Amino acid sequence: LHVRSRRQRQMCIRDSNFQFDEAKILALPKDGYVLQVIGFSVRNAIQAYLTNNNIEQHVWVYQTKRYNNNWYVLLYNKHYPSLAAALVGVSSLPQGLHDATPFPKALQKVHQEIESAN
Repeated sequence: LHVRSRRQRQMCIRDSNFQFDEAKILALPKDGYVLQVIGFSVRNAIQAYLTNNNIEQHVWVYQTKRYNNNWYVLLYNKHYPSLAAALVGVSSLPQGLHDATPFPKALQKVHQEIESAN
């Protein structure tokens, strides 16, 4: 029998109310770029990562599939018009976003990942 602590129960409750940002992301032009911060195979890890790094106001999150399993991706919530601009953007990320080694990702690829998961 596994007994959850109060904090674990609160995290699950918060997680069940977690909102993904697919609509916002799909509204961005496909010819731009975003910065991928990190990806998770476990949904509960998203909220923990956001809370532990105090970055909730700086990211968009979407769900996709990777190796036939759910995959949850955190993006820095800024659109870049070019790869060069995105590369410059990496160095100006808010504190809490650098440790995961963010990298530029084409919005065309992000759109494909979102659409293939639905």
